[in-house]
Amino acid sequence: MEKGKKNNNDSKILVIDDQLTVLESIVNLLKSSHYSCLTAHNKAEGLKVFREKKPLVVLTDLKMETPLAGIEFLEEARQINADAVILLYTAYGTVPVAVEAFKKGAFDFIQKVQISHDILLPIERAFKYARMQRENEYLR
Repeated sequence: MEKGKKNNNDSKILVIDDQLTVLESIVNLLKSSHYSCLTAHNKAEGLKVFREKKPLVVLTDLKMETPLAGIEFLEEARQINADAVILLYTAYGTVPVAVEAFKKGAFDFIQKVQISHDILLPIERAFKYARMQRENEYLR
């Protein structure tokens, strides 16, 4: 790949949320920051998009059709791709749930107080990590 040129997937993020207004707010924020967004409205749809489109990073709500649907997505997605970089966000987070998410391989666990530019920092860290992982794999 030419220096300075990005791979097609370099800024592709899958956002999963069952609340349409929240999903649209996050997508608008990410697009204004030059991310390419894929969307899904539930765990099953998210897994389908994850398999087919292979996004570099995933941001999923914790509580969707079940209280821990985000963690269920995390577990299943990591079976598909053990190196998946997945962030969970929620307005209903507790320390035990966050610990469980990290034990199961979450890259980060974000409190969803409101959709703002604060969400961009952990997402950018996730992309840097995912790109570094891919580069290390290429160099091996």
